[in-house]
Amino acid sequence: MEGTTYIFLDESGDLGFDFSKRKTSRFFIVAIILTHDRRLIQQAVKKIHKELVRAYRSNPNVLHATSERPKVVLQFLKLLSKIDCKIFVMSIDKLKFGLQTVPKELYTMLVLHILQNLCATTRFGTKDVVEIYASRRDTNKFMIAHFLNAITLRIRGHDKRFVMSVRNPSDEKGLQAADFVSWAVFQKLEYGNSDYYSEIEHLIVSHVLLKNDKALRAL
Repeated sequence: MEGTTYIFLDESGDLGFDFSKRKTSRFFIVAIILTHDRRLIQQAVKKIHKELVRAYRSNPNVLHATSERPKVVLQFLKLLSKIDCKIFVMSIDKLKFGLQTVPKELYTMLVLHILQNLCATTRFGTKDVVEIYASRRDTNKFMIAHFLNAITLRIRGHDKRFVMSVRNPSDEKGLQAADFVSWAVFQKLEYGNSDYYSEIEHLIVSHVLLKNDKALRAL
């Protein structure tokens, strides 16, 4: 659709604060892909699907960076790196946040602020439709309400139309791309592995790393 901007949102890491558990991550990442042509992203996802069938006789319904071979993840990120899109990231260092932060509140605040940051740094046409997609597997009604409230507050008085949709990643392939992006950022921060991040670094227009909840509330 002409005049439409597409936004795909995903996250990596977990919101647990019990660091005695081995699987609790230090960092939590929220990432957004913004594009005016989602067909290019859909085509990239489809190409990887075909490659998996050809090379490994594997046909997953949904691509997940955590379950794909490193070679496959790099291949997809290389494809994405050539697409006209922008990436926005917000991440937190949970070790420096403190246990007083409520995980659900924290997630909501991160999503609100990354959307506000995107709106503040992105120029939309007066007749643009902005479609925001979040994954059904990670999104509940409480989150959706906060998403919509944030958008409403941010665009009040502007002639723009924002539409929030919750989809299965199998139905909206842009969400699979956002999964790879958030995972690539997570690998860099959590493990110091920049191999994946470096492929898409030039697409990242904003990466805010928060080290305490005061910084988040001050945004």
